[in-house]
Amino acid sequence: MNQTLHLGLLGRDIQHSLSPSLQSINGELARINIKYSLLDLSLRETESLLASNGEVGSILALDVARSELHPIYHGLNVTTPYKERAYRAALELTPQAQTLKAVNTIRWRDGHLIGHNTDSDGVLMSFGELGLDQGCERAVVFGTGGASRAVAYALAKIRCQSIIWISRDRERGEHCLEWCASVSPRLQVAWICADDPDIMSVLRGSTVVRLNREEIRALEWGSVEVVISGAPPLSKDQWATLEERLSPSLGRRFGLQEGGGLIDLNYGEDRTFGLRSHAQKTLCHYEDGLRMLVGQGISSFQWWTGVKIDFKSAWSSLCEVIK
Repeated sequence: MNQTLHLGLLGRDIQHSLSPSLQSINGELARINIKYSLLDLSLRETESLLASNGEVGSILALDVARSELHPIYHGLNVTTPYKERAYRAALELTPQAQTLKAVNTIRWRDGHLIGHNTDSDGVLMSFGELGLDQGCERAVVFGTGGASRAVAYALAKIRCQSIIWISRDRERGEHCLEWCASVSPRLQVAWICADDPDIMSVLRGSTVVRLNREEIRALEWGSVEVVISGAPPLSKDQWATLEERLSPSLGRRFGLQEGGGLIDLNYGEDRTFGLRSHAQKTLCHYEDGLRMLVGQGISSFQWWTGVKIDFKSAWSSLCEVIK
């Protein structure tokens, strides 16, 4: 293909992103000319872009720093904090986006916005690379955003039986329990407040039930095989405090069994330092989110172009770039 395909990443504070490198690699492997930009936009600018036909010219507040952006884009990846906003803006949604209620990949067709989600593809590919695709019984998931829902969806796909969600916002946590009931009714799910483990809700049938302290004390949690964080980066001390606070409910290391794994959906030395350091201190096997990035990125690329990229080829090439 001689024509250049203009793609980009829409988000906020995204200068750390490896998506430009990854999608350039995908383009080289597919023999497609790719130009991938970072669109670090405000909320107002994002809403204007999503309402357009992919035309950056529709953004009212473009400044000199963004003068290199292309006038129009074939498709975009979407990251924090705009996944749910893109979901609401899309006039057409793929089944994956409808299920996850978040959009991380978009394109325009005939003047209207189509939303897709490849996060669960990325999680499943990373599970396969880590040997988790054969299934696990119990898991802990930090965070209640789009990426964390993708994790829960992937866990349901590999026949996980029980998920404990941990976050600060009770309303969002209970929405995740209700979402689990609609996506995988057989899942046993609970939500624990990260700030106070005496605040807890569980799903019974399709009903969210708020437990009192006596009911919480009577619960018996089994050990978990994997702990996955979709939360923003925290410091080593913050993770240590969180583990201590939750240990009466979950046990040491958030209930992680010997030989279990701790997966951080963040990547990059600075963004993973806190959880990586805590994992080393508590002797947990640790993986960052780079495999998920590659998996969701090649799935997005296939949705845009129809070309399937080999995971191992993209992975090895990206590792060479970031050495």
